[in-house]
Amino acid sequence: MITFRYYDKDEKVDRIWYSSSNILYSECDDKTDDFKELRITFKNGETYAYKKVDVNDYVLFAHGGIDASNGKAFWKIIRPKYEAEKIGKRTAEEINSLMEFYKEKKNKELSTKNSEEKTEGSENA
Repeated sequence: MITFRYYDKDEKVDRIWYSSSNILYSECDDKTDDFKELRITFKNGETYAYKKVDVNDYVLFAHGGIDASNGKAFWKIIRPKYEAEKIGKRTAEEINSLMEFYKEKKNKELSTKNSEEKTEGSENA
């Protein structure tokens, strides 16, 4: 299940944190074609890259597939179809710090957007 999601418009990366027994975090590069690069960090910190992931497979994985389980979706959709490349190890602290950074960024974006909408509303009054 998704606990927090942030789409980074500047980097064009979809970042998702999960409440899962298997998966901690994923990043997916938003390329203009139907194929994505997906990076998944598991609970043990191991991080793997999966290249040329079909956008439909990514969406199914991100939303937990038909079982509403990201771990099961990974094992049924991603693992059997896409070659994995181990790219490193991350700690839970690193992943949680990253989430806090993006939560702050999202809150600032929402505050800025709300301020702009209030300004526009007062100008039109």
